[in-house]
Amino acid sequence: MQLGLGYVTRETEALILSEQSLAHPIHSILPCVSLEEGLKLRGLAGEVFVSGELKNYMVALVTATREKPGVLLGASPRASLALMKTAQALALFDNMDFVSPDHIREIAVRVIAHRLILDPRLKFSGVSAQTLVEEILASIPAPV
Repeated sequence: MQLGLGYVTRETEALILSEQSLAHPIHSILPCVSLEEGLKLRGLAGEVFVSGELKNYMVALVTATREKPGVLLGASPRASLALMKTAQALALFDNMDFVSPDHIREIAVRVIAHRLILDPRLKFSGVSAQTLVEEILASIPAPV
């Protein structure tokens, strides 16, 4: 996945410099879950049900990246796996025991877009990988 956090304000950046002049906060971070709890959560996410229709929907989304004009390298089957596993985790966070189309649509751009390699002419015309994935999402109807 790729997430964009943006930049902090100038004031916050100056504060970061002051606060980290002696030590980096990474040295005082404590785990929020144990290894065993993390493994259990991963197992629980894997148990979240994904219907055959939604699996086909995810494959259709990923396959469409390989067929889109201007895409030199589309997303691989690993993108389909990442999309499914991320959707399962999101459903688990939502306290649901099944993946919905909304889970897939919510995370598809972040899971798929950074995997695409676009023709430079496409990029220079202002088209981004994120835009292409959004177009694909709009063009392929999700199962009901």
